[in-house]
Amino acid sequence: KKKQINRRVATITEIDGVKKYSILTLEELRAYPHIVLLGEPGIGKSTALDYMAKISGANVIKVRTFMHGMFPDQEFPLFLDALDEFRSDGSTIDKTYELARLIKERKYSQWRLTCRAEDWRNTADTSPFIEMGISENVLVVQLLPINHEEACLILESRGEISPDEFLEQARN
Repeated sequence: KKKQINRRVATITEIDGVKKYSILTLEELRAYPHIVLLGEPGIGKSTALDYMAKISGANVIKVRTFMHGMFPDQEFPLFLDALDEFRSDGSTIDKTYELARLIKERKYSQWRLTCRAEDWRNTADTSPFIEMGISENVLVVQLLPINHEEACLILESRGEISPDEFLEQARN
């Protein structure tokens, strides 16, 4: 069984006194209603989003699934994975505006969204949420690579008796 860990993120935008490039944990993000989680391919965005959803009692769905009519209960925050995959069909329609409109229409007060870092268009992607009155601010964060402590936790969860030694051997 995969060990889910409270990963670290770097903030990219400043909201409510959180300075640019502050380091927060996934659990600390619960205080913010509207979050975009960026990361490189394979870094663990979906796993991190799943971790956040579980601590909120919610489930993750793909953006494409949401856009095609599967609407989770509004009682919980909305956890949407893979904006980049939804936009990858080459359509000229601005899909972020469509997504923002649907979130507003369905009255979700909190939402979290993942996107590959290279596919996020910064202001062009945050402005639809602000323009439609869904959010005054969108906190954009970058998922950080796993550090030594996090790697040890994962190795322990997979049965490694001496994770520090394992990592030392891997480095050598």
